[in-house]
Amino acid sequence: MGAVFCIITGVAQIFAPYGVYVGAFLGAALATVIVVHIAGTSNSPIKLVLIGMGISALFSAFTMLEIYGSKNEAQVRSAMFWLMGSFTGIQWTMIPIAATVLIVLMIFIWLFRHELDLILLGREEAQHLGLSTERMQQAVVLISSMAVAVTVSIAGIIGFIGLVIPHIARFIGESRHAVMLWFTSLIGAVVMVWADVMARSMFAPEEVPIGILTACLGAPVFMQIINRQYKDS
Repeated sequence: MGAVFCIITGVAQIFAPYGVYVGAFLGAALATVIVVHIAGTSNSPIKLVLIGMGISALFSAFTMLEIYGSKNEAQVRSAMFWLMGSFTGIQWTMIPIAATVLIVLMIFIWLFRHELDLILLGREEAQHLGLSTERMQQAVVLISSMAVAVTVSIAGIIGFIGLVIPHIARFIGESRHAVMLWFTSLIGAVVMVWADVMARSMFAPEEVPIGILTACLGAPVFMQIINRQYKDS
């Protein structure tokens, strides 16, 4: 929503080349803060995901309202890119920005891997063990919002990757962040490469927006994960 707002209003041009990045960061931070606030002290990952999907639907409605209200055809075409997701428009000049954010995120997870593992025990248990869960939560919101903002600004919205890949990575039988960090990164990269190959070859020479493809493939997997979680509980 933040990225589209910057495109539609022309703010992206005023603060070029970082206008879209800033808008996406503010939008991502706002969405994440709302989700965390509504989730409260709940330790249920299912509740967190479902709240996130609800907020996503709300922000998507606002995004469509922004596009509907625009009278500039070029702005509308540019904004629609963010709704479908694609690697087509990515240039080599964008790689250093994405790589920097990825490195910062991975260093953060590695440095605070033990604290993040404690949170897996539950908020109250982590607090009893001396962890300031509120500060850690704020740091996670800040870092994750930055990562989401940059990736969305570059590639658009590519759904279900962040939901499905961590669950697939857990099939190795590990939940420690020191291990999951590398497996989620590797599996996520492999899945995205092959998703891009499929998007370019399924209806060649036309290219299917990769966000549509990942949603078609990821939604059934995600529903199966949800179903299994409820059965186990």
